[in-house]
Amino acid sequence: LKGKVAGLNIVSSGSGPLNSQQITLRGNNSLNPNGNNALIVVDGVPVNNEMTTSGSSASYIGEDSPIDYGNAISDLNLDDIKSVTVLKGPGATALYGSRAANGALIITTKSGKKTSGLGLTYTSSVNLDIIQRWPDWQYEYGQGTGKSFNDAGEPYYSYGGSEDGNNTGSTSSAWGPRFDGQEYYQ
Repeated sequence: LKGKVAGLNIVSSGSGPLNSQQITLRGNNSLNPNGNNALIVVDGVPVNNEMTTSGSSASYIGEDSPIDYGNAISDLNLDDIKSVTVLKGPGATALYGSRAANGALIITTKSGKKTSGLGLTYTSSVNLDIIQRWPDWQYEYGQGTGKSFNDAGEPYYSYGGSEDGNNTGSTSSAWGPRFDGQEYYQ
């Protein structure tokens, strides 16, 4: 659709196979990213096309590192689509109200049809995603801050308050003492 409809802009928020698609028909008129989306109507039923993201308060960056869980348009199977109609302007608003003020995409899916005899259709598709870069992990140092020393002045790592010192496992720093075969409390 991107090259066939004037004013249509499709933006993907991520690079994964299930990332959200932001579809705008009449440009941006709101600072809210979800306020610019076109209304998606599948077989007469409006679907929520807002991006579904969530952050984790337990992660290192917390809510500032959202995860994209996709949106309703990502759930459609392309092989099931029969036709797509694009409505812009007052025609979309007249049919679907203020929700379609930014335009509407009317999607009609294929339906079964009665045939005589045995009818069989087989469709297959494969989607491969290539990881461009694996993160570099270090396996030389234990978790800690590198500033944790026990009473004897030796660096330590511990997964709870113990005889060798306080807990070093709850820190986000992964550069504690070097692994040299030493024992540690766990």
